[in-house]
Amino acid sequence: MVCVFLLADAWMAADNEITVHLAVIGHLIGEIAAAIFTIFCLCFFPPQPRRHSQMPADRHAFNERFIAVASPLMLLAMPLMGNRLVLNILASAEAIWIPSRLQMFRLSNSEAFSIYGVLTGMALPAGVKIGNKKSYYILGHSRLL
Repeated sequence: MVCVFLLADAWMAADNEITVHLAVIGHLIGEIAAAIFTIFCLCFFPPQPRRHSQMPADRHAFNERFIAVASPLMLLAMPLMGNRLVLNILASAEAIWIPSRLQMFRLSNSEAFSIYGVLTGMALPAGVKIGNKKSYYILGHSRLL
């Protein structure tokens, strides 16, 4: 989080406008920092067995077993982590871009966020009673048309 604030401060000091691009970069930096921290913790503080009787004879044998288990696990985890990263970046971009594009078409700030809330299902259109969720989606899109 501190890195994002420092990046935004440097961005503004260079007389640049804060845009969606900066938000995506900040999100990416946060995900990379979390991955680096996890790898650091696993390398320097490997998981310890609970019982002393399960402890291998030497540390080298434990590290070899850890690598033998961690390598296939990371091969499975990498696509999941990449998918999570892409979904988070796209969700952040959507939450910023859609209301800003609606404002470009002469909608006020509150109208743009109201329509965005209807589109994402966070808010109901005026006069709609609780019913079928599919109808909210259709009503939100028809309101845009």
